[in-house]
Amino acid sequence: RERGKLADIEAAKQRIKAQHEVALFQLKQASESATWKKQQRQLQLDEQAALEKEVKEWEEKEKEKERKRQREKEIHRSELDQVLAYKNTAIERMKKQEVAEDEERKIFADAKKNMMKLRKAKEAEIFQELQEHQQKMNTQLRNL
Repeated sequence: RERGKLADIEAAKQRIKAQHEVALFQLKQASESATWKKQQRQLQLDEQAALEKEVKEWEEKEKEKERKRQREKEIHRSELDQVLAYKNTAIERMKKQEVAEDEERKIFADAKKNMMKLRKAKEAEIFQELQEHQQKMNTQLRNL
């Protein structure tokens, strides 16, 4: 009986030891599983953070591209404004020059008319003096 009791005790010890090993194994697996889950979760968080960082960098690049396009538009608009201002100034200058040339032509035409009048008046005066002189000569010849 004692042997049976010892065998039962030994069997009980073996069962307890086996249960303890199973419990340790399960605990180890649970711990590993928790660690694995924690690592998986950390990997997911790291991937999400990397993705968010990449998206943020892409958005910043897109914003920078848009700012660059806006600056280029503003520069182009400024250049167009300068060209238009130069064109308008040139047109104004040309109009003023045309007006000045028209005035100059009018002054020249008026001066030419005045010169022609003076010339005709002078020719008429010379012709009159010539006729008077001829009449005097004819009168003197007749008196001789």
